[in-house]
Amino acid sequence: MTGDGHQDSDGFDPLEGVDPELLEEWGQRTVDRLRAAARQALEEYDFEKARQLFRLAVHRGDFEEEVVCELAGFLVDDYGQFEEAVSLLTSTQCRLNHDSLRLLARSYFTLGRKQEALDTYRRLHERGLGDGVSLRRAGQL
Repeated sequence: MTGDGHQDSDGFDPLEGVDPELLEEWGQRTVDRLRAAARQALEEYDFEKARQLFRLAVHRGDFEEEVVCELAGFLVDDYGQFEEAVSLLTSTQCRLNHDSLRLLARSYFTLGRKQEALDTYRRLHERGLGDGVSLRRAGQL
């Protein structure tokens, strides 16, 4: 368990699955430039390129909360990669904010991991970050 109360994974390798050619072309770009390019790829429905650019941004940004949350949001909302989102959000490198916790809870729920989803929704509520929706969702699990 991490200090945040969730199971930790062995670590999330943001470069896993990143094409070597893309890494060569984009590897030295700034985090902001990588995020902008990932958003552009997403607008063009190139989900795999967007995924790789977001992962590269997480690597370059040293797991900065905002960048992690953007990758997790993409994985959950746009790409349907819930296991990958859980792996990212439960890695020891991540510090979770309330948006990340919501994404983690939703991923757990979608994957059928109801107890972990319930625990995460309750943690949001206990921190005063629940808007009532989280608690209602927890009650429906």
